[in-house]
This record gives sequence, structure tokens and C-alpha cells, in this order.
Amino acid sequence: MASPYPLEGLLRAPYELTSAAAAAAAAALVTVAPGAFALPPWGALATAGTLAALACWRMRQA
Repeated sequence: MASPYPLEGLLRAPYELTSAAAAAAAAALVTVAPGAFALPPWGALATAGTLAALACWRMRQA
């Protein structure tokens, strides 16, 4: 996350990494066990793709 204050990135915790890890784990779970989430195969792929994109986006922000 871009900030006009250069020290903010050094002083605050990188919370983006936590949400990126959670989204990546959720994408993996949906891919491995779509039945546990009551998703059809196409819905599981769409959900996993969306969660993977979210994980990449949050990782880029970190």
C-alpha cells in the first residue's frame, strides 16, 4: 500500500500478507474439496480463481 509517509511501511505490520495467505489457503481448499463447500466443479474453479487473484493482489500490496 503506497503511503506518503516513508516510515509507515517500516513501522506497521504487513497485514496484507495475512489476508493473502488466507485467500491462498481458501483457494487451495476449494480446489481440493469443492464438495465440502457445496460447489459444482465450474463454481469451484471460478471461486478458486477469484481467491487466487485476491491472494496475488494482496501479496502485491504488501
